[in-house]
Formats: sequence, C-alpha cells, structure tokens
Amino acid sequence: MKAPPCFTDPETASLIREVCSKHRVDRQLLLDFCDIAMDHSGKGRAVGVDEEIGQALTRYLDRTKEDA
Repeated sequence: MKAPPCFTDPETASLIREVCSKHRVDRQLLLDFCDIAMDHSGKGRAVGVDEEIGQALTRYLDRTKEDA
C-alpha cells in the first residue's frame, strides 16, 4: 500500500498528525481510507470497496484491542 502524497509531504503530514490528534482520529485508519479511495478513483464501479473498508476497520479494531 502506497501512502497518498499528503502523507509523505513533511509539512502536510505534520498538519494531518495535528488534526488527527486534536479530533482523536486514528491516523493509520485515515491513511487506509485515503488509500482505498485513491485505488478506486476513476473506476466506473468500486467493486470490492466495501470489503476493503471492512478490512481497514478490522485492522483498526485489532490495533485498538492491542493498545487496551
């Protein structure tokens, strides 16, 4: 999975970290969702997008269980 450009640019990545922290949004989950959106952009039908979102949410839930 390749990170969207906004996650690799140091200045933008810093802003994303700040906003995620302020609003208690998991940065990795946001990255996963952005990656899914990029992968499916321009496609006529987003076949498989529901499954990919479900997998991203499962990974997030697994991470939060480990942190608890």
